[in-house]
Amino acid sequence: MPDGFRKVHSCEDWRFAQFSRRLGGGWMKILGRTNNHCEPEAMFSEKRLNAGFTLVELMITVVLLAILTILAMPAFQGVMERLRIQSAANSLSAAFATARSESVKLGTNVTVCKSLDKENCTTDGDWSIGWIIHATAASPIKVFDSPAGGVSMAGSSVPDLQNSVQFMPTGASNLGATGNVTVCLPGRTSRVVSVASSGRIRVAEGGVCP
Repeated sequence: MPDGFRKVHSCEDWRFAQFSRRLGGGWMKILGRTNNHCEPEAMFSEKRLNAGFTLVELMITVVLLAILTILAMPAFQGVMERLRIQSAANSLSAAFATARSESVKLGTNVTVCKSLDKENCTTDGDWSIGWIIHATAASPIKVFDSPAGGVSMAGSSVPDLQNSVQFMPTGASNLGATGNVTVCLPGRTSRVVSVASSGRIRVAEGGVCP
């Protein structure tokens, strides 16, 4: 066989030869089986690779994504509710800590109490209505809005942490024992914000909310 020529026995050989030519493998000439039989097959394969998704494949993909989304929704909702509980508990804890720090710094009693109008203390509702920090006979030092997400924030009755707590210049609280505020959403694990008589503040996991 002359130099530069290659005997082709199959379409695989023909495709390999074409590939070699495209890579600069020389002017290879093809004998034997002509490309009339192989070219349509090669053209069909190339068109199939470039065709993308068919309508049926696209519909199947959309249906699978919808199913996965539906399955993931309850878990996602649970995560968001736990985050709302944690955020509300941390916000109240931060208010207590700020009030304690201010009482020591200012040398005077500082109170954290529930507030509807963001100016005055109230005994209405629970802590979820919002709260303020204020010094005795002074305007609020800081105002906290009602937490998002419809959480409940019930304070303990003994000792009484239902409406307010006061911190003294020593850093101690006016509570005779440790008082708690329980942050809840139905069916979720609660977070409990605790204030000891010493003024120590703690946030811990509680039981399952009713």
